[in-house]
Parts: sequence; structure tokens; C-alpha cells
Amino acid sequence: MDPQPGERIGTHLLEGFTKALKPRSRGDLATSLIEGFFGDHGQGFRLRAGWMLEPQISATATRLGAGHRQPLTELAGWQTLSEFADEIRQMMRTIAARHDPGLWYALLVRAQPLMIAWLGNAAMLALPAIGSAVFSSPRKSTLAGFLTAPWRVPPSVMTELDQMIYLGLVLSNIEIAKRRVGKGQEVALVHVGLFHALFDPGTEVAAAIDLFDKRVAAAHHGPAAALGAFGTALAPLSAQWPMIVWGSLINQPALHGPLLRQALRDWDPVFPILTDLKQMVPAAFLPGSFGLTGEAQAVAVFLKAYSDLVVARSAARRLSRRAWSRFGYVVRTRREFLRAFTKAAAGHPVLTGGWLYAGPDDATVYLTSIGLIHKVGRRRVILNGAMATAALAEAFDRPADDKAANVWAGAFEDEVQQLVDLTVWRPPEQYRSLIRRNVKIDGTVVTDIDAVAYHDGVLLLIDCKAYKSNARLAAGEYSAIKTLREKAEKAWTSWADKMAVIDGNRAKLAVPVPTEVTIAGVVVLPFTPFLLPGDTTELTVGSLRRVSSVGELLLFLTGLQIS
Repeated sequence: MDPQPGERIGTHLLEGFTKALKPRSRGDLATSLIEGFFGDHGQGFRLRAGWMLEPQISATATRLGAGHRQPLTELAGWQTLSEFADEIRQMMRTIAARHDPGLWYALLVRAQPLMIAWLGNAAMLALPAIGSAVFSSPRKSTLAGFLTAPWRVPPSVMTELDQMIYLGLVLSNIEIAKRRVGKGQEVALVHVGLFHALFDPGTEVAAAIDLFDKRVAAAHHGPAAALGAFGTALAPLSAQWPMIVWGSLINQPALHGPLLRQALRDWDPVFPILTDLKQMVPAAFLPGSFGLTGEAQAVAVFLKAYSDLVVARSAARRLSRRAWSRFGYVVRTRREFLRAFTKAAAGHPVLTGGWLYAGPDDATVYLTSIGLIHKVGRRRVILNGAMATAALAEAFDRPADDKAANVWAGAFEDEVQQLVDLTVWRPPEQYRSLIRRNVKIDGTVVTDIDAVAYHDGVLLLIDCKAYKSNARLAAGEYSAIKTLREKAEKAWTSWADKMAVIDGNRAKLAVPVPTEVTIAGVVVLPFTPFLLPGDTTELTVGSLRRVSSVGELLLFLTGLQIS
């Protein structure tokens, strides 16, 4: 007897999803062709036509100074790889211009689960670049073309899709090489296959990159990490502003490789999740933070309208039946969407402070520019709910203004202490008086302590640094990574000196600390920084490193190993 859906991968992994997941939908011709063409009969992911571009790519790389096995290092190497990546993107745009975005979109949403199930992180890096290229196509999408795309996939189109995926994977390898160079590693591209990077794994930098990758993979970073906060993606029972967002099986860390492939055989990947809008980026809603942008409002209202349209019954629903659970989108008339958007805006709690856009039409322009709305034909639009969920946290902003920065920093300190208090490390009352207070010794202020934890004879004093990410850091730029690393090293040196003073004068503190209690310190950031081996990567207590992300701190506090 065949196993029931989900039985093969274990109920413990799908227990939280089963009520929201839909059993896998009946496929179409395009899905069958893509799975057969690229899926290699369930044995892997196979490219057939992209390899013919290898000589052209090799010649381009050599011209730019990234020849076969040619060393690339430091800022000059990073810039060479950036130029090479731009050339690959131009090649992708040239292929994309042969068809309209609607056709490409219909094919990509069918190829995406297969790519991620077999290629993992490489596909996660490649797909956004492929999506950006196909939506740059100057051709107009028609409704008939989009709806019939799954049933008209000639060999030439499969060849071009193959080439587009190949270029996307080459680009992902270039970006990986750029990030290694940005962290100080010397690399060399191999002009064979997907142009992967060679490097010496025995160097100090290579070991640091491996450690960094493991730390990032192990620790969850909240949706607001790039803004210098933490936040939560799931709604607590006491949610103030509950709203529906959209998750996907292909983005769940617990499901990867064989487990993910089994899940996708049983279930459609997209499912609804309840979140608390206010808790996604808590600092953005504080007075003086100026984090709630018009863009964030537009995306929040879009998600509310999208969820209403998913459950609404109408004639237009037949045009994208179950597309929300298979691919994360729905097709509706522009009039239907504007009506739903206006209704959602009128009753949405996030807009109590005033609608920052002139109206739905202006918001639609912005939502179209970031790919959440795509016009097909004269009257209908594709609405991408899955992409909107990722865009929501990115639409908030943290101004550089000093007063606003202080609000964000204070909010991060509060978040860290709240997380501590949810664990066995919640400090007893005598140590809680140290939280957010100046520590004085003989009348001289030594420091203020942002957060405090205590358990089993260890007093952990936490210095919170609400560092904000930026586009340069996200791109792995050499100077940006170096600057952040040096800031983190300086922060730990300063905190270690203060811990030494406190430890040496524990009897003089306002709250005396017995000699049998170990005093330890940690610097906590919203995200994991890249650090070279040294003082900052040493363990401060247990498996917790001296400079850690809030996600790593939470893993440690809950008793999980993070190394």
C-alpha cells in the first residue's frame, strides 16, 4: 500500500504545516516537460544546452582579467569579479528579450521547486538573478500567452530556459567567489562547467569562512536583522496586528535534499502563515523610529488584499485555480485588485498613523516596480503573494538620524532581554537591577549593561550592538566586510576591558557578586558578522562565542550547541 501524503518524511517535520498544506495539484504539460528535461528521471538536476555558452563566458572572463585559474584577491579581484558578473547578467537579459515576461514567469515558477530541491543554496542565489533578467524583457505579456504558456513549450523554449538557468548558476558561483574575496580569500575561477572558484582550504581565512557559514546556517536571524533588530516571523497567541503571509516548503531549513523532494511529491509548496505585523519589526512602530515607510504600508496592505482575493470566489479565480498553493500567485482583474486593496487599506491597523501614499494607484506603481504585480493583457494582473512576504521586512527603513538610531538601539536591547527572560537564563531579581543601568565603581561610571542573563553560577553581561546592514555588506563588498569586522573587534576589546574591571571589583558593585559566580561577557549583534580567528571567535561560556548574533545567543540559552 502506498504511504499517505507526508508519511514518508515523518509527521514530526510536517506537523506544523499539515493543516495549511494542500495535497499536490494535478500537473500540466510544462511541469511534466521541465521535470523530465531537467529532473533526469528523478536522479538529479541536469543541464543539457547551457554548456554551449562556456567558450563565450570563458573569453569574457579572460578579457576582464579573470582567466582560467588566474588568482583574484583583495579589492582589485572583487572589482574584476563584479564586472564579470555584470557581463553574465547582460547575457541573461539578451536571452530574456526573446520572450515576454509572462511566458518566462510561467516556466520559472515550475522550475523553481526542482532547482531548489536538487541544487540547494546555488539555486537560491541563482533564481533572484534569473527573475530580474526575465522581467527586464521589453516584450508585453498577454493574458492568452500567460495562460497557454504551460501547454506550448517547444524545444527551442526549453533550450533557452536551460541556458538561462545555466547562466544563473554561473552567476551564483561568481557571487560566491566575490564573497570569498570580500572576506580576504584568494580565489581562481575554473573555466569548466559552472565556473566554480578554487581556493586553498588550509588558510586562516578559509577556516574563518567555513566557521562563518556554519554559524549562519545554525542560528536563525529574525526578519528585521538587517535593520539592526530581531523580530519574529510567527504570531504569538497575543498578536496585536495579526495578518496572513505566505511561506514555502522550499524555504524551510528543516526540509532539504531528499526530505524536501519527498515533501514536494506529496504537497504543493506554498502555505499561509499567521504573523503579527507589529512584532516583525518592533522598533519600527516606536515613537521617533521613523521606520514605518510608505513602502512598508503598501506591502502590508497588498498582503491583506491578496489573502482576501485567495479565498474570494469569482469568475477570475478559475484563471489561476490553486496557483496560490503551487506557485504563490493569483491572477485577477486590475479592477478586482484595486477594490480589494482599497478595502484592505480602509481597515488596516498599520495605517492608523496616516496613509503615506496618495492612493491605491500610487501604491500600485511601487508594488509593480518591485515585482509584486505584473500586468498580463489589458485588464488582468498577476499578484505574487509569496514574493510579497519577503518584501515586507525589506520595505521597513531605519534612518541614519541619531535620535532614531537611539530608538532602534534601545529596542534591540529590549528584544535581547526579552529573549533571555524566556529561558532558564532569566536572571533572579538581585541581578535584574543591573539591566540598562550604569555600573559605578568608587563613584566612577564603568559602563552600562544592556542585558543580563544568569544560570548555574554564571552571570552573563551582554553588550548589544544594533548594527545595521546595507547593500554593500549584503553584496559582500571587500571594504564593507572589513569595516564591520573591525567594528566588531573593537567592540569586543572595549567590552572585555570593562568586564575585567567589573570582575576585579565585584565586591564594590551596587549588587555584589559572590566569588563563586563566574562573570562572563558577550557582544551581541542582530546578525552574524564575518570574523577572523582570534579573540572575537573564542568561546566566552559554553558554546557561545565572544561576539555572537542574537540567534546564536538564543540557541545557547536554550541549551543547543551552535558550533
